[in-house]
Amino acid sequence: MPSSKAALRLALTCLSGLLAGCAVDEGRALKFGFGVTGGSTSGSGGAAVNANAGDGADTGGDDSQAGDKPAADGGKASGGTSEPQGDAGEGGAAAIGSGPAGGSGPAGGGGTTSGRGGDAPLAGTSGSSGGGAIDSGPCGDLDSNGVQDCDETVAPNSRFDTSEPPWLAEYGVVQTWKPENARGGAGSGSLAITFSTAGGGNGWALGASGQCLPAWGEWSYEVGARVYLPEGQSGRAELSLAAFGNDACAGSYLATLTPALTTTAGSWQALHGTVKMPAGTRSVLVRLAAAKPSSQLSVEARFDDVLFRKK
Repeated sequence: MPSSKAALRLALTCLSGLLAGCAVDEGRALKFGFGVTGGSTSGSGGAAVNANAGDGADTGGDDSQAGDKPAADGGKASGGTSEPQGDAGEGGAAAIGSGPAGGSGPAGGGGTTSGRGGDAPLAGTSGSSGGGAIDSGPCGDLDSNGVQDCDETVAPNSRFDTSEPPWLAEYGVVQTWKPENARGGAGSGSLAITFSTAGGGNGWALGASGQCLPAWGEWSYEVGARVYLPEGQSGRAELSLAAFGNDACAGSYLATLTPALTTTAGSWQALHGTVKMPAGTRSVLVRLAAAKPSSQLSVEARFDDVLFRKK
């Protein structure tokens, strides 16, 4: 039996020989990775965690900026879903996989940065382009707004299809219905008025046929008609308005207005004008008028296609 020292020496010698046959890779470190894999990157990302056995845990903050953040003051920027990779800048959250620790992978696609950039100031509504000739369609378009006058006028019997009511002749005026009309079509007529006086004197005298319509102060109205003055007489045809402060065109008027007139004889003329009613107006007497020199005994005028509407 060898001594205890000799036995110990022998054991150590054997152990050294065993260890000499085992190669140790000193350059290989153990590493561990923890994190979310395959997560969506379009929303606000969760906290990304890198754990390294050699350097300890490296904790990253929230990496998502684009999911719910407006891009360039515009619409939402979408980072999209990415594979495990590094920080996505302004894009979606970077999902850190379980790969090797150290430098982050290539940056993920960033969110869209073009954006909408805000709304442009609204331009004012463009004006009417005219809507075609004033004589187009079944009853014409005197105010050139693209709508037939007979579809928008508030004056009853504006085309005098078969008779003259509710138009009423004033003192000194005789009114009659005529089968001839301004457009030359069948199935409609016109209103003829003849205004007569005893004659003599200077200046002008005027007579009319009219009807009372609702109107309001400070509002503007489109007024129009087609008129015909027979040749061989002096005079004019005009559209005349009398504004009243009550609902029945009664008593004293607030003001008189003349939107349009003509002295051209021998052919139909289109008259149109825009007027603003005086403050306090509650009704208006729309008058189809004929005027003559006071020295002349009478004057005749014909009217058709009457337009009266709020502008």
